[in-house]
Parts: sequence; structure tokens; C-alpha cells
Amino acid sequence: MSTFPTSEIKPIFDFSLESPHASLLDLSVSNTELSIIDLSDNQTFGNYIFNGKTRLGGYLEKRTMYQKSELFSGGEVRDIHLGVDIWALENTPIYAPLDGEIWGVGNNMGFGNYGPTLIVRHVWGGGSVFALYGHLGLNALAKWENGDEVSSGTLLAHIGEEAVNGNWPPHLHFQLIREVKKGAYDFPGVCAESELEKYKTTCPNPNALLQSSLLTNSNYP
Repeated sequence: MSTFPTSEIKPIFDFSLESPHASLLDLSVSNTELSIIDLSDNQTFGNYIFNGKTRLGGYLEKRTMYQKSELFSGGEVRDIHLGVDIWALENTPIYAPLDGEIWGVGNNMGFGNYGPTLIVRHVWGGGSVFALYGHLGLNALAKWENGDEVSSGTLLAHIGEEAVNGNWPPHLHFQLIREVKKGAYDFPGVCAESELEKYKTTCPNPNALLQSSLLTNSNYP
């Protein structure tokens, strides 16, 4: 994928993911500020996140915030984030960066889950890549069906509110995946440390499509 062209990629938002309009957000275990914040309280968590700018980051970040949900408990702890989160206001429009096809659409309900989700097979440089768009508004479920064609720049969805997005402060979870079964609308967004090497290959750096200079993590193969 690293040889795929960047010139054909369109922005997924109608605002910039570059400084000074956006800033990085560190939600990793190394951020000591998080130890004095109740991450289970969305008002407190949201107040910490939103500072008047779009916040983004999180690829391969080891986090403690998933402890609030039973979804990530049982067996080995899953706490390494496999996508990029873009924290922005609910109802923020999200656009297709490339042509493609709706591969899977559905509602991953439950506390801490994705809520409304799209997986889109995007056509890219003669090949394809699968992109998961999580924590969307309910309008995405009504708008799309599996097999629908998508043109670059098309309005895909909106960022969902807390009541429908798995009980998170509003944001988009954006994740690239090399292969997904057709019709699937779910895929792990967090992995255990023992699975990291496998998932680094399976889920390459989403900044290949986001194209933000703020995201300096270079784990994209």
C-alpha cells in the first residue's frame, strides 16, 4: 500500500487536520494527566478532550480508558488502539476519501462498542483497502446498503452522539484493514499486546488516507 498515490485522496472532513486547526491528543498510559480524570464520566472526559480544536491521534496507543467497558474484559487485556480517533462535534459530516463500495453496514450496539458502523472497500491505486468508520450517527444505517457504490467526496455519514455511539464523547474511529469478509460491519479496534505484531500488519496506519502531518507514527508498511 505504501506505493499507492496520494494525489487522488480527498479529505474526509470539510476542515483541516493540520495545525493550528487541529492538535494531537495523547490518551496513552504515559499521559499522567489521565490518572486524575474520571474517564468513565463522559462530561469530564469530553471537557478534557475538547479544547476548541479538532483533536486526533491514537494509532497503536496503549490506553487504560477501555477498562470502563466489559466489552474489553475477559482473558488478556485488550488496550492497544488500532485506528485513529478524530474527536469532533456530533453531527460533523464525514466524506469518502476515495471511490469504493459499501462492504458492511450495521449497528454494533453496547456500552463501549462502535455503535453505527460502516466498512467501505475503497479503490486505491489499482488495488483496494478496507476502511472502518465507527461511532457514527444513525443516519448512516438508513442511507447505505451493502453493495452501494461510493464516489470520492460523497457524504458517508455524520459523527454520532453519545446516546448512539457506544457511550463515548463524539468522535470518528477510523481504521484501515487489509481484508474483511463481505457483509461484515465489525472488526476489532483494540488488541492485546500479544497480538500487536499481527494487527500492525492487518491494520496499517490510517494516516495513509488521512494525510495529516500531525500524525507522525510511521508504522505504516
